[in-house]
Amino acid sequence: MLRNLINKSSFFITKWVLISIIFISCKTTKNSQQFTSHQPQNNQQNNEVKPNDKSDTNTLADTLQNAHVSICVFDSSKNTFLTSNQSEKLFIPASNLKIATCYVALKYLSDSLVGLNYIEDDTSIQIQGTADPTFLNDNFKNQSVFNWLKTKSNKKIYLLNSKFSTTTYAQGWSWDDYLEPFMAERTSFPIYENAVTFNFSNGFKASPKYFENKIAATFEASNNNNKFNVTRSFGSNNFAIIPGNNLTKTITFSSEADNPVLQNRQLAQLLSDTLKLNIVSKPVYNYVLGKKVYSQLKDEVLQSMMFRSDNFIAE
Repeated sequence: MLRNLINKSSFFITKWVLISIIFISCKTTKNSQQFTSHQPQNNQQNNEVKPNDKSDTNTLADTLQNAHVSICVFDSSKNTFLTSNQSEKLFIPASNLKIATCYVALKYLSDSLVGLNYIEDDTSIQIQGTADPTFLNDNFKNQSVFNWLKTKSNKKIYLLNSKFSTTTYAQGWSWDDYLEPFMAERTSFPIYENAVTFNFSNGFKASPKYFENKIAATFEASNNNNKFNVTRSFGSNNFAIIPGNNLTKTITFSSEADNPVLQNRQLAQLLSDTLKLNIVSKPVYNYVLGKKVYSQLKDEVLQSMMFRSDNFIAE
């Protein structure tokens, strides 16, 4: 499977990255008209692209003057820019960045992802997260880390903080999308894709169940589309319910990232509730350089990331 993924990635990267680099971010304000020629705005390396018909004023730049679009196509074999429009502007690379992510992962990661680091003695285990995005992720049926932890019920388990040297959100995200599953927070020990699903079809339920007691209010006033909805304030896990017709809603939960002690405590409580074990929060930053528990094959994770354009895995 890894060979197939490499072949697919190599073909894709060779065709679209090494031969042409295209970053498009589009937010049009009115419908675009048909265009028949291309007029670049830049003259890069004296390789200016001329329109096919100089008399035709309906150029790409004219057609998309009210759009937020950038196109740059470069032929590496000829060292020539084929076309360019607003390429000097800065844009959010969006899912194009997953191509680079896939390449770096193929080049530098081992065949399997490390799901957990740990040190074990006769009476206890100290565990530390590795930012593995697949733990209790429904898209991955094999849950070797979860199964391994379940076998340790006879020992005291301590959860250590990880030196997770990144921000909660990557650059470029719009802050008001914080409830959307595609913008789940980045943490050292993700669980359930750092999202919670609420269901109101047969009594109120939440998955993970830990969040069922986090409901702060129920609003009887319907929103305009009369749909069941759940919301929370930024940085809070106090959920508010808006009754409606569609009875399932998935949103992100807050990882308490602004307070490492509270973050580690919440994660320990989540793990305890899910595993039915006593996980003790130990918010220290010791590196666990002991043994490793592997979670998933790298090629399967990357395949899921690329085929479904999974932001959580990529982030």
